[in-house]
Amino acid sequence: MLANLIAMGTAYFLWDARAIIKLQEYLIANDIEEENLEDNTILTDMLRVSVGSSLCRNPIKPELLNKFKDTILAFPIDNWKTVKLYRKNYIILQVACVEYLLYPNKDNEEYKKIYSCDEQKVTEVYNKLFDLPKNNIPDNVTVRAVKSFFSYDILVDDNDYLETIRLYLRGIDINSRELKYIKNRSIEIINSALDELPAPTRRRCVIS
Repeated sequence: MLANLIAMGTAYFLWDARAIIKLQEYLIANDIEEENLEDNTILTDMLRVSVGSSLCRNPIKPELLNKFKDTILAFPIDNWKTVKLYRKNYIILQVACVEYLLYPNKDNEEYKKIYSCDEQKVTEVYNKLFDLPKNNIPDNVTVRAVKSFFSYDILVDDNDYLETIRLYLRGIDINSRELKYIKNRSIEIINSALDELPAPTRRRCVIS
């Protein structure tokens, strides 16, 4: 985990939903401003809260602390405090797409089928997101691209992780404008995955 933070920088928070949620909560609750990041005690506490309690058992090396500080300062502090986190984190975006845009008010088992990439669900979700006919059958490469966005083992295996995301999403306002962003951004990511896979020519979704 710590090696990932050092190697990835801001990209680390693209993939760790719990970390970015806890980071935002800390920044808001403690009224953190940019000048507070010069205090290593505050910075250390912020890192331990956001990245994990395992850090409490180990001394934090200056290299890690500096990398964490640089990661935070890559964006204005006010941005970290106010941004809807599905605009920064792919896993939160995925849950928002499934549970707010495509299938609001479904039961947990239905959501788990999507997060575990049940073959039938992959096709259904793809057609629904891309506004295609229900009987459309995507090719195998498209299925791979869709799976790369919707499949994330921790959402199936770690219910606490998923509930952390759900609790966060319940606490923010997701209006029609935000739902449009969620849809368009999800389509962008899947289209980008398609561009990276060898495949025959296919119709790509044009974002409205």
